[in-house]
Amino acid sequence: MKRVRMVCILVGSVLAAFLVPLAARAWLASPRPVEAPLKAIVIWPADLQVISDNVYTDSMQFYPALAVVSPTVCVAWSRQVADNAEYYDPYYKSSPAGMWRGQVNIDSTSPITTETTRVDVAVDGDEKLHFVWSEYTKTPSYTLYYSYTNATGVEEIVPGGVGDELLSPAIAVSDDDNQVHVVWSQESSIKYVKKTIGGVFGSSTNITSSTSMAINSDIAVTGAGIAHVVWSEGNPGSADIFYANDSNWSSTLRKVSDDVSHDGRSPAIAVSGLNVYVVWTEWIGEGNQYIRFQQSTDGGSNWGDSVRISGRFAANEDSPTFLRPAIAVDSNEKIHVAFNGAGATGDPEDIYYASKTQIGSWQCCRNLTYNVDGNNTTPDIATSGEDVHLVWAGPPPFLDPEGNDYEVYYKHTVTLGEGVYLPIILKSY
Repeated sequence: MKRVRMVCILVGSVLAAFLVPLAARAWLASPRPVEAPLKAIVIWPADLQVISDNVYTDSMQFYPALAVVSPTVCVAWSRQVADNAEYYDPYYKSSPAGMWRGQVNIDSTSPITTETTRVDVAVDGDEKLHFVWSEYTKTPSYTLYYSYTNATGVEEIVPGGVGDELLSPAIAVSDDDNQVHVVWSQESSIKYVKKTIGGVFGSSTNITSSTSMAINSDIAVTGAGIAHVVWSEGNPGSADIFYANDSNWSSTLRKVSDDVSHDGRSPAIAVSGLNVYVVWTEWIGEGNQYIRFQQSTDGGSNWGDSVRISGRFAANEDSPTFLRPAIAVDSNEKIHVAFNGAGATGDPEDIYYASKTQIGSWQCCRNLTYNVDGNNTTPDIATSGEDVHLVWAGPPPFLDPEGNDYEVYYKHTVTLGEGVYLPIILKSY
């Protein structure tokens, strides 16, 4: 009996020594819960802010401008300075840490008889703000000005007394070489000039001289200091979108709008490394216009086929019902586009948003101003990391009996899910 008992114990011990490691290995190989971070989601909230403080009827020009280097956000616009729709000064507001400071007149010394037609802004890596704007008097006379944070005054890029129209000035800053780049339209030419921050502008360069019309220039620069410029050139009804960069203006000149039967208007540009992105308005006719997109992946040397990224939007011959797109690219190389548009002739305009990842298709079009009554127009867009910032001209949040007052609106994306952990199933092998 004892012998049988000993045999049973011996067999049990052998089985235990064999089966327990098997069970342990099976447990290790089985799925089990562990904690892993939830992927962040970036959304556009319904919230928005009115950041201007305009007080007169017809109180601002369209085209508010936006620049962002985290944590600084800066918005610039042309604001009426007297109870007369003809007199405007360039103003800006900045938000260094999420709180908007008071609005500042960039050129408070200019005579009250001038009109700032358009202002643009850029911000450098040291969070200094750089501004360019065109002023007009009834002579007629135009002057192109530049100023920056802590400057003791303003600098004339194109001196006063010029009879040519100085339109759509745009500015960009390259941090690696500390350069300021400015481009503008002057009659039938697109002109460019640059300087070292704190230095003096030299002579301008003619990027193009057209026998018809060259307007609506825009600029973007790489960190290394290559300036990329786009503009609209040609006769009304058949204009095209052109591109060049300052590695060599003439040899890099390209026509990027490949549909010559339609009118190309209001281009905008963004760059990231060798990737160059361009959007513009494809005008076909009354009540018929689209947003079109084109890109180069080799620094602007070669371009693929352009694509429509929006559906049809209504239009007529009156400003601001032309679509006017703006474009930016974030740290993940995701492309963001904003534009104004009306669904049908006579409808109020809204601000729409489209986006695209490098491997995805275009997602369009989300209405970002569905909760703002009246016309919302001429947006500008910028990014900082994954965050997207947007400004536009919109109706005042108070009663406007004449219906022709505008304020500057601002909103930005919100990231949800950062720092949240959820259990997921992992398997060990």
